[in-house]
Amino acid sequence: MARQLRAKGLRRPSWRRSGGGSGPKRCGHQASAVGAVISAVETAMDEQRRKKPGSPARTARRIVQTAVFVLFLLVIIFADPLAKRDLMPDLFPRLSPLGGIATTIAFSPQATAWADVLGKYWPALLVLIAALIMGRFFCAWVCPLGATIDATDWLLRHRRKQRAGPADGQTAEVRGQKSEVSVGPSALSGGQSKIQSACGGPKSKIESRRWKYYLLAFLLLGALFGVQMTGWFDPLSLAPRTYAIVLHPYVTQPLGQLFGFLHNVPGVGAAADKAHAGAKTALYFVQQPSFRNHLVFLAIFLGIAAFGLWHRRYWCRNLCPLGGLFALISNGGVFKRYVEAACIQCRRCARECRMGCIDDTGKGTLAGECLLCMDCQAVCPVDAVRFTTAQPAEQCLPVDLSKRGFLTTCASTVAAVPVMKLNFASRSEKGNLSVVRPPGAHKESEFLLKCVRCGECMRVCKTNGLQPCALETGLEGLWTPRLMPRIGHCDFQCNLCGRVCPSQAIRRLPLEDKQQTVIGKARFNHNRCIPWVGFAQLSALEKEWKDVNCAVCEEVCPVPTKAIRFNTYALPDEPGQPTKREIRRPYVREDLCIGCGYCEKVCPVLGQSAVIVEGCKGKVEFPKVSKIAELFPAEIGPWKRKSEPKVHFGAKGLFEYINGGAEPYLTYTFKLAAWADYANSQQPSAICRLDFWEFEKTDDAFGVWTKDAAGEEQKGLGDRARLFENYLWMWRDRYFIRVEPKEGDVKPADALAIAQAALAKISAPPAQPPAILATLPPDGLVPSSIKFFHQKLVMDNIYLADRPIEQNVFGLSEKTDAVVADYEFKPHPPFPLLLIQYPTAPAAQTAFAAFAKLRTEVWKEEASESNGIKLFKDESGKFHALSVRGDLLAAVFRAQTREAAAASVARVSGREAGGATK
Repeated sequence: MARQLRAKGLRRPSWRRSGGGSGPKRCGHQASAVGAVISAVETAMDEQRRKKPGSPARTARRIVQTAVFVLFLLVIIFADPLAKRDLMPDLFPRLSPLGGIATTIAFSPQATAWADVLGKYWPALLVLIAALIMGRFFCAWVCPLGATIDATDWLLRHRRKQRAGPADGQTAEVRGQKSEVSVGPSALSGGQSKIQSACGGPKSKIESRRWKYYLLAFLLLGALFGVQMTGWFDPLSLAPRTYAIVLHPYVTQPLGQLFGFLHNVPGVGAAADKAHAGAKTALYFVQQPSFRNHLVFLAIFLGIAAFGLWHRRYWCRNLCPLGGLFALISNGGVFKRYVEAACIQCRRCARECRMGCIDDTGKGTLAGECLLCMDCQAVCPVDAVRFTTAQPAEQCLPVDLSKRGFLTTCASTVAAVPVMKLNFASRSEKGNLSVVRPPGAHKESEFLLKCVRCGECMRVCKTNGLQPCALETGLEGLWTPRLMPRIGHCDFQCNLCGRVCPSQAIRRLPLEDKQQTVIGKARFNHNRCIPWVGFAQLSALEKEWKDVNCAVCEEVCPVPTKAIRFNTYALPDEPGQPTKREIRRPYVREDLCIGCGYCEKVCPVLGQSAVIVEGCKGKVEFPKVSKIAELFPAEIGPWKRKSEPKVHFGAKGLFEYINGGAEPYLTYTFKLAAWADYANSQQPSAICRLDFWEFEKTDDAFGVWTKDAAGEEQKGLGDRARLFENYLWMWRDRYFIRVEPKEGDVKPADALAIAQAALAKISAPPAQPPAILATLPPDGLVPSSIKFFHQKLVMDNIYLADRPIEQNVFGLSEKTDAVVADYEFKPHPPFPLLLIQYPTAPAAQTAFAAFAKLRTEVWKEEASESNGIKLFKDESGKFHALSVRGDLLAAVFRAQTREAAAASVARVSGREAGGATK
């Protein structure tokens, strides 16, 4: 019967006297009367439940809470694309009045800081105004941590009932009593609370609700004394940090491993790859993120959830400082819980209250504890619960805050501040640390005051390089972001961390400024760097040469002028040695290094990197290469630029842009490539792309133009230009420019118009082709066939001989200039002429001898020589010629006659062809 009564919301009547002892013996008619009353009450309550349609307000609250929580998850998952579009990826931390108030207090002497805080925390100001009207609604309707706790409380409901016994953990065998002390200034009057068991618990359970107020005071006083700790406890920092650093990686990593396993399973690999791509899109994880100290954050989350074994919403009742702030504000709220006289004191509302803020009578409500969750209204069988602007004074039960507790909080704060400030790793003379902070971070003292430890910057870091600090910056810096280059570097083309920081502890920097912002300086450990270790063993290398060069760090350095350079030590060349014996020892140009950590990331040395980046602040001045964006007009007639130009720096950027195949272009002095798409406003389907490739030398821009250009030459357009259908290639000064159609109907006239508008942006005198082109004989020259290059990689893509020239017999390098062109003398087919300019005449003679040896000894071709001109006849009957004059080598391939081959090289070398003799 007791179980049935409890299920109906009633209690078995007590037969004990108030003074103790045994009650009177039951008699039959008494038991029958009580049973009849209970039966009548049960019948009435059942009838009321059947008639009651439910609470529309609770349904609305559940819908809003679910929608907000889904929005929170989407913001966590898609933080990266939201940040790129400036769609408030830091929305939830900016909703926190606690974070805004603490930051404002910390910078109270600075008037400008107040404006900055209000500029970022205006959503929190709206929440604060709403709380003044609605009360503590935020915790049940909006807070993502509150929604999470509701879910974990539901999962733990059976365990909680087993621990607490009946009534969902509420002993509640007593009546609520009023306190002599109320929340507010009078709460510090020193009176001892007389609440012994209000809201279903002994006095200790009521006193535990004070903790959140004391914690709130502790955090705000700490901010006043210059220590920011709100981010540790603020639920709007705690929830994003937990989901971004713990739960999101915990979901994506097993998924990635599962799909990696399925990829190799026969029959399901293709489907698994598609599903994996879909999962990456749905959960937005380009790579598998992982964070250090994630087990600590997981333990904190599980600890908060485990409180649900004792009480529902234990964190919100007793510990949440933001809840304490809302509780103080909600005392003046307009909407409060009011119980009408129709209440039958069934106590269902008290048992269902997730905050345990309803007393044993069902009418009294603890001040500041009601979340407006509407559960009590939904379960009331007589519909006696209302939320109105009027609440009788006897139904408002205050929480006791003692002077002793407040003074203890003040003393604890004063004692804690010096401990929090202890930081033995700090360089006190500069205020810098050995850790590397994100680009845009304020100086260390200001950064620690502003950072709310929300983890948003770590979530959007493309390389996973931003990690939470442990104790390397002291307790004060706990969980603040630091760059760990060995895990991931700071991407040169990324500034997302400053775009998602809710408190602007990381300033929002334009990409150009970010690229020149110093966050650290790299230094080499000579005891671990491969070339430096090899140089230390120089005596052994002189006896037995071994290549110890490693240029990975220099190759990936994103600084346009390269912050890593080489000090080259050359050993004397040995006869027959195919390669130069030199050791290139890397060093750092500190005036150019920005501390991005890319060199430390890619260092091939196992364990600790041979190059280490240490934190510092500053700015470097190097050529602002991103000014190339100014060369892209916003509008060109009907053509409008679709977006800001995209810039790709160095070898890595070029590989990313053209999706491989960048090697031939990198044999020239490539610096960067920039592009933008243009759409035709009159024909939206027509899209055209404009490319600018910048090189360090005008000769190299010309070389790439000769490599790629095709079609008819366009006179008067740039320094050189060619048009093939609606494709256009141009050379202008240090730029190779390309206009190509992407979609729709793009006419040749459109390509020419776009090119002319782009050329108008370049202010430079006309450039001259490489000097070696002047040595090409004009007679019979086919101008469109000219190709200028430096290294063998480009020559490999040019048809010279029927047999491939596999070895670098010509000794081509970045120090050589080479040009090849076709010559045509009717009625014979064209043949190529190759000219190579060497740094020295001996180098040209060496190449001459090596190529002659290849043709005679390896290819076994018939050879003859006359006046310093070597002639070769291949097995197909075609003739080849070779000569050298000073530092210039000339070679003819595939000529139809001996005379044509000899005459062509003779015109270059200045010799007479004459009759050749064997």
